[in-house]
Amino acid sequence: MREQTRKNLDLRLSLIDDAEDEMAVRFSRTALRGYIDALYDEERLSPAEVDRERDEAERRGNARLAFLAATVD
Repeated sequence: MREQTRKNLDLRLSLIDDAEDEMAVRFSRTALRGYIDALYDEERLSPAEVDRERDEAERRGNARLAFLAATVD
């Protein structure tokens, strides 16, 4: 189960990396946070794992937003 959860989180994080505009990044990050919260509610993730995954989503979202801002003509 943990392996499948990790694969699902990685897939959802990749949506942030592939987003092509600011709204898509923000939507993907919000959706991922909801997914992480749902996993916690179902007791699949510990509180520490939830914090780690939220931080990773935030970091990747911020990196993607910075990249998109730098590539705007």
